[in-house]
Amino acid sequence: MPDYDQQRAALERDLESWCNKLLEMNFEDPLIRKRILQLLVAFSTTALDKNPSFMLKVLEHILMTWPAPRPEHRAFNEAIKDFQSESMVELQRLASKVPDHLLAVYNQIEAKVNDMISSGTLDEKRQIAYRSFLFIIIHRASTIDPSTQLERLQDFVRPVKAQWENGDLKTALSSYSGFCELMGLDRAKQYLTSHRVHEVNDWGSCELDAEGLALQSELEERQKVRENHTIPLQTVFAAN
Repeated sequence: MPDYDQQRAALERDLESWCNKLLEMNFEDPLIRKRILQLLVAFSTTALDKNPSFMLKVLEHILMTWPAPRPEHRAFNEAIKDFQSESMVELQRLASKVPDHLLAVYNQIEAKVNDMISSGTLDEKRQIAYRSFLFIIIHRASTIDPSTQLERLQDFVRPVKAQWENGDLKTALSSYSGFCELMGLDRAKQYLTSHRVHEVNDWGSCELDAEGLALQSELEERQKVRENHTIPLQTVFAAN
């Protein structure tokens, strides 16, 4: 069916051209950026799933597009957070749908991700998302040698296993009080009690004082995955 093949090829070229124009556009609205990202991933995993070069453009767009938060504008900042979360979801969708295309350039992707993680500019959630992205590629790929696949998957698991086997962590988790101290919850309890929060009717209207802000920052740090210091809850996971 030569006519059908020609029509299909022409349609795919038009779709790719349209998507490339979307990639070149610059929108400030996080909601619009989110919709564009969803469209690009949808096309790269369906109508243009035989076009690895376009898929790599979409991947680069996801990795390099990360708008800075705007805490002074609450609604806008929430929209940015939503866009950031969607970026991580779409990244894993890409790995789940076209793992073999990504496997062909896996070494380059892995090097790029490792460089970004080593730069120290990524927060913990983004680091986990990128490691998970690499994990899913290896886990879902059908063109990889099974023994190589198993070895690479074990490379992801070994650091997590080593963290759980740490003696200090085991000691901290052996009791409820030890867990609270590890996570800083004992200090949080003291702060809440001393500020009589049980008497506050509207928590949303209350702002943290300097002590509360410092405690909040400390608790956030304690939740990060650090070797021998905090609980290694999520380092790799496979998408359903």
